Amino acid sequence: MPAYSQAFRDKVARAEGSAPQVAKRFNVAENSVYNWRAAWRRAKAAKEKTPLPPTSLSSQEKFHLVVESMSLNEQERGEFCRRKGILPEHLDAWRASCQLANTDASAGDPKALCKQVRTLRRELREQDRELTRKEKALAEAAALLVLRKKLHAHFGEDEDV
Repeated sequence: MPAYSQAFRDKVARAEGSAPQVAKRFNVAENSVYNWRAAWRRAKAAKEKTPLPPTSLSSQEKFHLVVESMSLNEQERGEFCRRKGILPEHLDAWRASCQLANTDASAGDPKALCKQVRTLRRELREQDRELTRKEKALAEAAALLVLRKKLHAHFGEDEDV
């Protein structure tokens, strides 16, 4: 994996065009362009002391903002949002997203889980049996090949077995 200088990364991050176009122009991976652009925007925002737009925040950063704002009342929450450069609606949507991420649809029905476990165990047993059968067949074929080689070595190549 090639190591690129910070100057090159900044040059790619500032380049005009979509990430796939820039990646092709500079012959780098598309994911690198996305990552370098995000890092460049963060560094620029930190230098200018301006808040980042909500669309450029990572999910981890959004989660931290939700956690920070949980204990605030409405007035403090509004001030927090202004200071961070986000809307209260963003916090509400991110909070709902965090709550949905921690719910498991199948956790509510233990009978369905038990049935699923039984099915998976049955499939595993069948696959184990099939694997064992194939291993035995492979061992038998290998033994036959070895015997055939020995037979040909003993009687010569002209014998038809």
